[in-house]
Amino acid sequence: MIIRLFLLFILLNTALNAQNRDFDYISNGSFEAYDSCPPNISTPGIYCFNVCNNWWIPYYGTSDYFNECFNSNPYNYSAPFFPIAGSPLNFFGYQNPFEGKGYIGLYLNEYLWRNYREYAQTQLLKPLIKNHRYRLRMYVSLCDGCIYKSRNFGAVFGKNKVEDYSSLISISNEAIEYAEFIDDSVNWKLIDLTYVAKGDEQFMTLGLFRDTLETTNVIATQIDSGSSKVSYIFIDSVSIKETFNVEFPNILTPNNDGLNDAFNLFFPEDWTNISFIIYNRWGAEIYKVEETKEVNWPTKSKEKYNDGVYFYTLTYINELNQREAQKGFFLLLTNN
Repeated sequence: MIIRLFLLFILLNTALNAQNRDFDYISNGSFEAYDSCPPNISTPGIYCFNVCNNWWIPYYGTSDYFNECFNSNPYNYSAPFFPIAGSPLNFFGYQNPFEGKGYIGLYLNEYLWRNYREYAQTQLLKPLIKNHRYRLRMYVSLCDGCIYKSRNFGAVFGKNKVEDYSSLISISNEAIEYAEFIDDSVNWKLIDLTYVAKGDEQFMTLGLFRDTLETTNVIATQIDSGSSKVSYIFIDSVSIKETFNVEFPNILTPNNDGLNDAFNLFFPEDWTNISFIIYNRWGAEIYKVEETKEVNWPTKSKEKYNDGVYFYTLTYINELNQREAQKGFFLLLTNN
């Protein structure tokens, strides 16, 4: 009976994990839903971006929302002459949406106000779970004629909204970033990042969180000097889904009842440089394994360990060639 219940638990847990990996935490990630068609690009005090459902500007910046609906809206006086907030043609150039009819646009750098940049913020459909890994994917494209290109574009997750500009430009240490320059104005480029949650994050902000006065973050594209002296990107098809997670039990009871007898950890084939270490309460290393695809500890050998609290660290290079680390503690009860 116990074995049947245990197998049923494993099956239910596997199904639940698969369901979680298919769940997208982003609402309106392709920017199709809106309260009203964008009447214009945003200008100071007139934030047309905010008509896009579940997305908003987190401070006084002028992030933009583009949609094909602008082209045929009779209330847009400029539409017959120039689709300023349209799609695919708009104020910043020509780009077909990656999917659907809409996308958004942000300044990552502006020549006259060199440290000016713009952001887009959204609320997740449910809070992130502590120590779980999530995969953020989106597509970006540089505007036509942009003379500057930027790198380290990324995202910040938090429990609360970020509404102060000075806060946005001072949290680069919390951002997950795309290290390469965004320099393609013809094609959409995939940005694929992973994030390990601190727990209960409910908001995500997209943008550049580094000082654009640093020349390592913004450089000229070497195109026509008469072009727009900005770094401005289009963004489409944003999604966040849970990815592979290594689950660590909080208690180990190696009594051969089939429940939490040991760490039985398995790692994906595309993870490399894996290192798993266990320490006792005094910080002494008692177990270490490297370059492995699975961990089984404690083994059924004659090794004896005292009851108490132990600590572990797991480091690896993930499927996106990014270094990640997990750490925590557990209680060992051997009934010796």
